[in-house]
Amino acid sequence: MLKLFGFGDNSENKVDENLSGHIGEIKKENVKKLLIIDPGNTNWYQIFKDSKLDDGTSIQIEQADWSEISMTCYMPPSSSTCCCTLCPSLKPHPNTSMNRTRMFQPDFLLIRSEVRGVKPSQDYRNILYGFEYADIPSINSLTSIYNFCERPLIYAQLLKIHKRLGQTQFPLIQQYYYPVHEEMLITPSYPIVVKMGHAHAGYGKIKLDNHKQFEDFKTCVALTSCYVTAETFLDGDYDIRIQKLGNNYRAFKRTAVSGSWKTNTGTSFIESIEMTKQFKMWADESSKLFGGLDIVTVDAIHCITDDKLYILEVNGTSSGFGDYCEEEDNKILKEMVLERMNHLFIDKKQK
Repeated sequence: MLKLFGFGDNSENKVDENLSGHIGEIKKENVKKLLIIDPGNTNWYQIFKDSKLDDGTSIQIEQADWSEISMTCYMPPSSSTCCCTLCPSLKPHPNTSMNRTRMFQPDFLLIRSEVRGVKPSQDYRNILYGFEYADIPSINSLTSIYNFCERPLIYAQLLKIHKRLGQTQFPLIQQYYYPVHEEMLITPSYPIVVKMGHAHAGYGKIKLDNHKQFEDFKTCVALTSCYVTAETFLDGDYDIRIQKLGNNYRAFKRTAVSGSWKTNTGTSFIESIEMTKQFKMWADESSKLFGGLDIVTVDAIHCITDDKLYILEVNGTSSGFGDYCEEEDNKILKEMVLERMNHLFIDKKQK
């Protein structure tokens, strides 16, 4: 934390002096700098190789995960400046700069990693605040990424869509919210699924069959500062994921084969399905959340009991792509980044 805000010993001060000189050098270069925050599975250096803006401006790429970024923001006379130090990656891509420490002043961000993990040590929102402080444009927007850190904020936006369109057009799963354990009194019909706090990917998620189990669970919540949500358990035989990247759409059917009631975890069989008008409408409506989402996925479950689909959640900038179409989707994402950078750094400048 001390390092984040520029406090420390003389060695830290020397870094700041070097950064000050580095800032002046960067501004003289005819180059725009793109920082991609990604855990490292995708080689973005290769994807953006030899990419340029429409006026010939070069693009310098650096890739790092949240845990590998430290930064300080300054306020020169004209605008705030964000100076990042990128630590060596544990799994660097071959023939890239990821195997060494780098100093970087990003002009644009592509964020493909959750800013907040399950553990308290995996909370990197302070870095996100710095990017916002420096007013660095991003895909998705920094405002939307901040709001996606908390599930109740996402559901609140979906609830507004549901109120406007109705259950038939936008079949959102019913959910209860409890800010503290003392308020955990009334529940949906059992069995229910309760979720603690901000966690995702199946963490903090428990199926309860009756009120006695609910009371036991409440005593565990009392030891934390977490909020809790509760939903009626839907016995599903498959999930649907609708994906929207800019103006590009895909729909997938995911059938779990692990035997777990958590249909979005474990081994599953995924197949591409038709993009229906209803699926497209769900994606279009969800993409309007928090001022607009460039990357958005909608997850729904097919309930065996009534043969209906129910929208479970919406995911943002860190949404995963299917294995068989990941290469194509990453290229689409590359074009989206280039289009946005051209608009920001060329079109606006010419106007």
